[in-house]
Amino acid sequence: MILISLCFTLISGYLLSAVFSRDLPTTERLSLAFPIGIALTSWSIWIALCLKISVHPISFLTFQAFLLFVLFKLSSKRGSSVAWSQPKLVFNGATLLIGFLILPSIVFNIFYPVLTPDGIYYKALGHVTLQESDIMAFRDRTFVKDQNRTLGFHMISSYWSLFGSSLHKLTQTFLYISFISIFYSLIRRFLNQKHAFIILLLLATSPMVWWHSFLYLNNLQAGLYFFTANTYWFIAYRDKRRDMLFLASFLFMCAQWTRYELTVLFFVPLVISIYFSIKENDPKWVWNLLSFPLFFSGVWAIYSLIYYPDQRHTFKFVFLFGIFVLFTFVPNIAIRFKSLLFRSWPALLFFVPILYFLGIFIVFGPEKAIVISEITWAKVINNTLCQSVWGLGILLTLVIPFYYSEFDHLEKAIIFNFLGIFLGFALLFSVFVKGHPMMDQSTWQRILFFIQNPGQIAVRTSSREFFILFPTLLLFLGTIILGERKRSSKQIAITNRLSSTSIANPIRFLVLGNLAIISIFFLSPRVDFMSKYWSRPSVDILTSTGPKDIHNLYSDTYLIARAVAKETPVNSAIYFPNPFGALAFKKKPYDSIGVFMAMDALYPRHIFWQGTQQKIPQDLESRPKFQVAFDGWEHDRCKDNISKKPLGHHNWQICKLD
Repeated sequence: MILISLCFTLISGYLLSAVFSRDLPTTERLSLAFPIGIALTSWSIWIALCLKISVHPISFLTFQAFLLFVLFKLSSKRGSSVAWSQPKLVFNGATLLIGFLILPSIVFNIFYPVLTPDGIYYKALGHVTLQESDIMAFRDRTFVKDQNRTLGFHMISSYWSLFGSSLHKLTQTFLYISFISIFYSLIRRFLNQKHAFIILLLLATSPMVWWHSFLYLNNLQAGLYFFTANTYWFIAYRDKRRDMLFLASFLFMCAQWTRYELTVLFFVPLVISIYFSIKENDPKWVWNLLSFPLFFSGVWAIYSLIYYPDQRHTFKFVFLFGIFVLFTFVPNIAIRFKSLLFRSWPALLFFVPILYFLGIFIVFGPEKAIVISEITWAKVINNTLCQSVWGLGILLTLVIPFYYSEFDHLEKAIIFNFLGIFLGFALLFSVFVKGHPMMDQSTWQRILFFIQNPGQIAVRTSSREFFILFPTLLLFLGTIILGERKRSSKQIAITNRLSSTSIANPIRFLVLGNLAIISIFFLSPRVDFMSKYWSRPSVDILTSTGPKDIHNLYSDTYLIARAVAKETPVNSAIYFPNPFGALAFKKKPYDSIGVFMAMDALYPRHIFWQGTQQKIPQDLESRPKFQVAFDGWEHDRCKDNISKKPLGHHNWQICKLD
């Protein structure tokens, strides 16, 4: 049934893209089919769970069939559902290389269980909420109160769990294929086939992009939505297509759904849109772009007020919705003061960063300002290491000064947007950061740590920034360097060098550099690890240290959970020590038991963490109860219990409580 449902998902995504734009090329619709379709699918499950409707395979397939019927009717009215043109398949060295990159992604996603901490968390929460038919089921399972900002990930896990499929990691392969397909389809709007493949290879071979094709639900999806939305936003203004803004708006909403914090970055294209709305004397240029994020922010604010009325994040969600509402009035007001704004905006751009640093110094004082500067420098180094080394195409920014004078206003705005955020993202958040794990190390020590521990560096938050910014910046750089436009003799020389077929083509070296990083840091360690565990069950992988590219932080958790599972029935309630500091014999970040990893391994057993003020429901009092403890723990209730049994891991033990 999962195959039928996946087909419905793909067709619904294809048809909805046709609803938004009747002349959207077939290749773009096909590329958008899975990203849009999986968004619709995950929303459907979320709405059902919020309404406390039990979701079953047959009923969900019936709903998908009904949704297909509705979308087919809507697209037919726009005259676009039958606008099918046979996609032209291209077979060359680039497509062959991309095929070789897709193959290990499929193999790794089938062979490896989920090892990344965030991925296990998404998988566990998605499974539990579906099984319990309750969007808030995790509150009875953990002491964590707020897990609503990444529901787009959780609900995809719920989708695979609905059909009992263990192939949920293939989501990443589908996203990788969609990413490179839509990137190629979009850049073909600007470049010929030869030049489009040149830039495509920089994305497809980018180690960060390829690596995330088998890291479960870890930023690739959010980056795909944000990149595609930004590109359609750019196309809408370039081609004077207001209707295209609805598609961009919908994709920005998908990015919000996946990671709600991307709402903040949506304000950048929104503010630039106000500029063009003023220029055209037409507020619809803003309203069309704002429509879906405004709607979703309102839904999210209501959802948060219902389910999270006591959480501080709820105020932020309501506040953001209020800001969006205010933005609907901004174009009309701005158009009235058009001449004044056009005269003053260069001065505003100049003074904003000065006011930022001056404000930090005045509000926080010189001592705090120095600390903030140190944190910022540490983050900038890490961002540079993660983003530049894991995608050598960023080196194309070095040619920007040679082309800058030829940019129009929109292109200059985009360049300032992405370079500013890409290189200075840390400045925005450093005020709120109390410390940094590498703050006390020198620049050279950080670089050495990066080389020795690539996986630990690449999974940091910087990878999120990479996916949000790098693909759009790469596409834009490709279009301005290799696109058709008037050029100086120096620009022509650069373009000819970057597009030449000679062995001295710099882009070929960047692609080869990407492939070398993939082979050394990612592919070889994975293949070596896989050869050792090929015939062993996946649970043995979960209790191993993991491959070098993604160290298994919670192997101890799975060792303990595996032993506990053998000693307890599935309907039991189990009391664990406080997860933080429970493995004090190790150094951070390995001194804690993974809360969601334990839940993932022991479900449907109920786990309670002592010392976390977790409430125990009355209906569990009649169930078998067990205590997990370790020698020397001050709350050890197994010490004198005759049922005490060792768990075979260090000095951990379990006993049955009366």
